Amino acid sequence: MVYRIDNRPKKSHRGKYTMLGIILGLALAFGGLYVYDNHKDAINGNVDSIKQFAIKQIPKDSPIIQVTQGDSVKPEVVSSQQPIQSSPVEQTQTDSIDIPSLEKQIHEQINQIRQSNGLNSLVFDSKVASIARTHSQDMIDNNYFDHTAPNGVTTQNRFFDAHYPCFPIGENIEEINLENQDILSTDIVNTWMNSPEHKTNILESIYSSEGIGISISGDNVMITQDFC
Repeated sequence: MVYRIDNRPKKSHRGKYTMLGIILGLALAFGGLYVYDNHKDAINGNVDSIKQFAIKQIPKDSPIIQVTQGDSVKPEVVSSQQPIQSSPVEQTQTDSIDIPSLEKQIHEQINQIRQSNGLNSLVFDSKVASIARTHSQDMIDNNYFDHTAPNGVTTQNRFFDAHYPCFPIGENIEEINLENQDILSTDIVNTWMNSPEHKTNILESIYSSEGIGISISGDNVMITQDFC
């Protein structure tokens, strides 16, 4: 048996596949250009829509801070969920009111009025002031404005409960919005003097002492003036 050996060079198909790839690539390229030329308005519109959608995902209230990197500065968007440091809370008007000083101012103005009307000055009684202050605070706490508390406690009851003898007893009360301290004392006294009943107490010659008690809640100022 004789075996023949085929020594002829085999034909290669590599060149044929390469040519087919080039032809296919050119066809796809020209096809893509054709599609873009005929639909470029729609394609550009879709791109713009995607850009607008991406922009809208950034919250409008996101702060922009400057981040320094070497010599360059670029904006950086801070997440809306990241806590932002707030400025220190300013001191409120209530914190700036010196209540003992305000009570003293009212007392001094009352004495000036009494002196100008030929009456004796009243002594400032700290015990009476404490009783008056308790009533002012009670009116704030229980949301009322009256000489008699909702539970029926009267001015006479308050002095009796404090074991402080006082006869006769007079009382003025006032409720006013918080303003400048110097103006506030004048407004309180003027309000009383413009009321016949309150004015009668202020100008009563039988009294020898008084106490001013003030309590403040927010912008609400409650004042009690008790006479002995």
